[in-house]
This record gives sequence, structure tokens and C-alpha cells, in this order.
Amino acid sequence: AAFKETGTDIGGTADFTGNIITYGNNATVTTAYPGAQTSANPERFGGIIITNSVSFSVRYNVVTSLFFFTSIASTGITVNATTAPLGFSYTNTVSDNIVTVSSSAAAGTAPIFAIDFGYGLNSAPNFSTLVASNNTLVLNQTTAAATTTAGIGGVKANYASGTTTITGNVMTFNQNHAFASTVASGLTGIWASGVAIGTANLSSNNITFNQVHQT
Repeated sequence: AAFKETGTDIGGTADFTGNIITYGNNATVTTAYPGAQTSANPERFGGIIITNSVSFSVRYNVVTSLFFFTSIASTGITVNATTAPLGFSYTNTVSDNIVTVSSSAAAGTAPIFAIDFGYGLNSAPNFSTLVASNNTLVLNQTTAAATTTAGIGGVKANYASGTTTITGNVMTFNQNHAFASTVASGLTGIWASGVAIGTANLSSNNITFNQVHQT
């Protein structure tokens, strides 16, 4: 499949070159920002959205969502494509960022992620390398819905790749639910399973889950 961009750099190589991005609003969000949407990458919105790109670097950014009501998925840094790129090797890097995503899931069904790599490649002789390191990720979910099924994920990298490296990240998950609600949502710090990954390097990550059921 064709790609539109290669070598995109968002944030540079040091703290002082990074971007400060705030997204979302305090009203109910029902429509995603423009972008390539597929069954594998359903409609969503986020602080940084990368579409049809390879060999990109997203580093040293501060991405913060407002505490909004949403009925669609929200991701701090998200990647998608109409069709996953093929026919060449590449490295996609999302490192050294501070990402905070907060949601009042009124309907209880809108998942939130901090980082979603969107796609990868493991088809010899071509392979992707996916790298997420030294990110600080905070995900907040508050809901009064009767049943909450919206999942929360730190780094979503369940895509085929030659090498997936997720190291040195600090993740904090905060869930606050009404007393009458039934919570059936999944909490996933690192999602990197169920696909063809040649080498997975998952180490030195610090993941904390805080759950409060109001009385």
C-alpha cells in the first residue's frame, strides 16, 4: 500500500523543541477529527494524529485532553492508515512524551488510549520496528453510566512487527465510577499480543492502577 509521508518529526530531539498540545472540549464529542478511518482504526480523535505515514518520530511533546464527555475513542497520540503500508521496512518512534487523556464516559462505551501505533509489518524481507520509551502516561476515566465497558490502554501495540520495544514508560490509570455502575472495562498497560511480533522488548515499565467505586 502507498504511504503519503515518511520521516515526519513531531517534537524534535530535546525538551525545548517539543510541542504543548491541548485538545477536546467540555461538551459531548460525537464526531472524530478528519482522518483515515477503517474497521481496524475506528473513528477517534486525539492530540496528535498521524495518517498514512512511516519512519516518523514523535518525541518530547506534552499532550493533554480536557476532561470531556465522549461517545467515540480518544487517543493522545494515534496512528492510522487506510491500509497498512507494505513493501519496505521502517521504524516508528513515540518516546519521551507526557500524555494525559481524561474522559467522562457518559455512555460508558468510549475507550481511551494514551498511544496507539495503528499498524506494523512483519513480512520478510520487510519489517517494522515500533518503539515507545520513556513516556509518562496518565489516563483518567470517570463515569456514572449503569454499565461501563469502555477499555483503557496505555500503549496499544498489538500489531505485527519485526521488533516491538516498549521500555521505561510510567503509566498511571485512574478510574472513578458511580456506586450504581457495573464496571466491565478492561485496563491494559501494554497491549502487544495476539499478532506476529518477531522480537518483543518489554521492560522497566512502571504501571499503576487506581480504582475508586463511589459510595
